[in-house]
Amino acid sequence: MPWIAGLALVHSLMITKKEQLLIRWIVFLSILCFSLSIFGTFLVRSGILTSVHSFATDSARGIFILIIFLVSTGFSFILFIFKTDDSEEKLKLLFINKSTALVFNNIVMIIACLTILLGTIYPIVIEVITNKRISVGAPYFNSTALPILLPGFLLMSIAPALSWQNNKLPKYKSYIFVFIALSFLSFIIVYLNTFNVWGFIGISLGLIIIFSSLLSVYFNYKKFGLRNFISHNNALLAHIGVGILILGITTSSVYKSEFSETFMINEKKQINNYSYTLLKLETNQDSNFQELVAVFSLYKDNKKIAEIKPSKRYYSVSKMITTEAGIYHSWFQDFYVIIGNEKDKIWSVKIYQNPLVSLIWIGVIIMVLSGFLGIRKI
Repeated sequence: MPWIAGLALVHSLMITKKEQLLIRWIVFLSILCFSLSIFGTFLVRSGILTSVHSFATDSARGIFILIIFLVSTGFSFILFIFKTDDSEEKLKLLFINKSTALVFNNIVMIIACLTILLGTIYPIVIEVITNKRISVGAPYFNSTALPILLPGFLLMSIAPALSWQNNKLPKYKSYIFVFIALSFLSFIIVYLNTFNVWGFIGISLGLIIIFSSLLSVYFNYKKFGLRNFISHNNALLAHIGVGILILGITTSSVYKSEFSETFMINEKKQINNYSYTLLKLETNQDSNFQELVAVFSLYKDNKKIAEIKPSKRYYSVSKMITTEAGIYHSWFQDFYVIIGNEKDKIWSVKIYQNPLVSLIWIGVIIMVLSGFLGIRKI
């Protein structure tokens, strides 16, 4: 939620830079982003929600964070209501210009943020009122937040090419051609694999954002040359990173393979064009836990690629057992091996093969790089 609110804030700052408008909206987003950060910390640190971030839960700490949240948010919104002034200048919104696109982007982001907030706090409120626990998981967020964000992602492909002053998209025929051609290419790619609607949408969206942004970079180069190249294309670089990130998330989630197998020591099994062998089991003693490590060899075409070492850890102080996945990362595919329970010297094992996870990291790196270039530009 803070990430989405912060994204809306960053884009809103572009409007104020060009037109000095929507000051109250900028202040509201700033308060909202900070408040949601504290609220998220309260939820996971207090133990109200079970999360990978709730490793240090404490009810007393949760009450302290809640007080900080109420005080900071309350005073911030009181000052926001009584101390900010509206600008009397009218916002220059046309049917399709950059200001309109940024305002639409803000609307989409805030609706998505409120939808996620509702899905987060609704089970808590119901449990307090009825003393019955309900769970809202990934299906809710995938079926609500993703369709809401989809128009914003589509707008991302052409928004940087729009003008602040007029109602025109230069060389719009080129963008339409890119949209149609890449949609057709995505359909072919998905059709040749197992057809999946989300796979088609994700791949199409990622490719359209990437190539539309590259097309805008090319037009900027023809218009301005290398003069102020970074200032004209910094936002486009960030959007290219987002497109690559979407491709990575789509392929690694929609087209991942999951296998449940059983292994004995020195047993070799062929799984999805790869061979796995459970070589041995090792025990290690650390300062605060004991660890059982399973050593797997990964082969392809009888050639050893890597060793993967999943483990189970026992923490004697907390009497807790945790499972650590063994991971082998390659440029085109990531392999995850998780060791389960043992019965009669036979171990249950789960294996995941996720393609193109590297694209997620490449997209993030590009976005971070664009951020540093933006700071340098300032």
